[in-house]
Amino acid sequence: MLKLESSIVINRSVEEVFAVLSNVEQNPKWSSGFLEAQQTSEGPIGVGTTWRVVQKGLGQRMEGEIEVTAYEPNRRCAQKSKAGPFPVEVRQTYEPVEGAHGSMSSSRQSRAASSSWRSRSSEAWPKER
Repeated sequence: MLKLESSIVINRSVEEVFAVLSNVEQNPKWSSGFLEAQQTSEGPIGVGTTWRVVQKGLGQRMEGEIEVTAYEPNRRCAQKSKAGPFPVEVRQTYEPVEGAHGSMSSSRQSRAASSSWRSRSSEAWPKER
């Protein structure tokens, strides 16, 4: 399983950052890999909320579904893919940073689900000489 972790300080309040990043419908505004996102469940965002998404990756248009698996307003949000070419789980935590407005750390985990993904994995790239 591939695991990526990152952390960033964003010069906005934790509340502003959480409002944008926990709402998948906002993803096309800040992530070039997202083409469309539409909430498919009713009610406010929380555990169990789902979205239909269209993404661009590996030169292809890919459709999928994302579900919220953990949700604590302004503290953490976790989402996982329910349908689509690659299983992905994203866990994000939000916390204030002294001297800045807010920060976010993100952990993404993914398993290769197709041979086309595996062929593009880091092991497939030529070694540096």
